[in-house]
Amino acid sequence: MRVLNSKAIGAYISSLRKEQDLTQVQLADLVNVSHQAVSKWERGESLPDLDTLGALAKQFNITIDRLLYGGTANTNKVDSFVGHLVKNEPEEAAKLVDGDNMNLDQLEDLAPLVKSSTFSRVAEGVKGTTFTFSNLINLAPFLDRDTLEKLVQQVGGDEMRSWKDIVSIAPFVSRQTVGQIVEGLEESIHVKDLVNIAPFLPREVDPLIENLSLEDLEWQDVVSLAPFINRSGLSKLIRQFSPETIEMSTLIQLAPFLEREIITHLLEEVELKNVEAHQIERVAPFIGSGNLGMLIQKLGQGDRFTVPPQD
Repeated sequence: MRVLNSKAIGAYISSLRKEQDLTQVQLADLVNVSHQAVSKWERGESLPDLDTLGALAKQFNITIDRLLYGGTANTNKVDSFVGHLVKNEPEEAAKLVDGDNMNLDQLEDLAPLVKSSTFSRVAEGVKGTTFTFSNLINLAPFLDRDTLEKLVQQVGGDEMRSWKDIVSIAPFVSRQTVGQIVEGLEESIHVKDLVNIAPFLPREVDPLIENLSLEDLEWQDVVSLAPFINRSGLSKLIRQFSPETIEMSTLIQLAPFLEREIITHLLEEVELKNVEAHQIERVAPFIGSGNLGMLIQKLGQGDRFTVPPQD
């Protein structure tokens, strides 16, 4: 996806304005906006909306295409497309994409300037052009959920083989759709990708752990996955670490999701240094009375203390 360069567009608008010897206030009056809006365009802080793009192109006697690409294009491919959108004719705009008058790169470029409802109607109206999964990732922030999910179904499962692509589109579709995308996917998933996609899956992530690449697994990854995994799967991940590497703050975060026996084991094996009294209070509901009694005995020695190894 090519991203419209707001600074290049702003600089071009400024150059065109000066060529016509107009002030920002005068240009603003000609295209029916505030002079503050013109100032923001020229500083690259914002872009004109579709209606104003047409007015600017007419004022400077150039194509909208040339305006959007900072003077580097000189075609009228975008002009008709924008014209149909301004007249609320998204279906007619879609025909231009079908007719090869516009390509999908240009469609992606214009997406940030179009209302989601209008852009979704354009995308649904594109019949002869095949969207790729990569296109849908780029367009996802600008399409309504129903339209995006229809397009995802049209693309089909064969293209959906990259976990990173699925992670990219997951926030924009339903959990059910994410579940359908990942169903039967045998590619090994990296733990970082699983952490990112877990909140969007329709069910626990345990089946994916079988294909999980544990390279670079960190305690924080286990903490992130804990709410989305059953206790047996969580125990499997914990076994990848030496117990003495866990810190009390991490144990506190994991405690609500662990069997009491696992917590006891970690407390017995880990060397807890500089444990603070308030940490004992937070972990207390999840540990056995023996461990709790041992820790409470240490409270009299100050807010900070070291837990000795147990027999």
